[in-house]
Amino acid sequence: MFKYKIYNQNILSDISLDSLKLSCSKYSKHDIRIISSGVLNTANIPKKKYKITPKGGFFYEPKVGLFTIDSTQISVMKNSGADESRIAETLMNFPLAFSLSLKKFLVVHASAIKYDNTSYMFVGKSHSGKSTLASYFLSLGATLIAEDICVILINDSAEIIPSHPIIKLSDLGSSFLSNDIFTKLPYKDKRSRERFLINKNETVEQKVDKCFFLNWSGNTDILPTSNADALRKIYKYSYVTKSKESQSKIFSFMKKVSFYNINIEKNVNALDELSKKIQEI
Repeated sequence: MFKYKIYNQNILSDISLDSLKLSCSKYSKHDIRIISSGVLNTANIPKKKYKITPKGGFFYEPKVGLFTIDSTQISVMKNSGADESRIAETLMNFPLAFSLSLKKFLVVHASAIKYDNTSYMFVGKSHSGKSTLASYFLSLGATLIAEDICVILINDSAEIIPSHPIIKLSDLGSSFLSNDIFTKLPYKDKRSRERFLINKNETVEQKVDKCFFLNWSGNTDILPTSNADALRKIYKYSYVTKSKESQSKIFSFMKKVSFYNINIEKNVNALDELSKKIQEI
């Protein structure tokens, strides 16, 4: 058995997650149990990639395995010959994010940093520039709060619980980082992005100040967004069901954060211009 702590949750796992550099933990009670349920056979391969309901669901990643998920347990049936590092990486994305969303948290597909006492959250689909923009701010002296998955606790404010300090970057994103900020890890993800252990990261919850919806574009600009547009995008990029509880979490989050749209050009000069505009808001 392996014991870890991530997003302030105690994880008891049959599967080693050591490749993710998670904090090992000693505790008497776990919050989420990860169970190895053997090898996946073709009869058990679902027709859909994922299914979510208010009580649980599943996620299927070809060449990795089938993950059955609820609020307290993730069961893994791995593909024959699946790489252990790929299983660990997959676990920390959709399966864990959805499991946490079935608890009290709002979970958003986003990266977050803190710079000059302000916390910024960058939201968008895969390859929309979330990690690239976060890494540029890291090069300016920002600290990493969360990478790819933002787990948000909503009370009087909306607070992001820090993730493990690993960021996945393209060549553009990694070009900003100096050796005093990161340690390069040997494993690449399925899109051949490099993984880096970030040495400047937050360790306690951080209040969300501003939320930006990202989109690669031919120009660089920050645009206002309507409440209706922000609501639609939070639904789109969150791990939520149609339950009243999910709706309540999103509406509460909407009341506590300022929202903007961002268009980004894929070049360093544009990112420099954009980072200045973000700070001026």
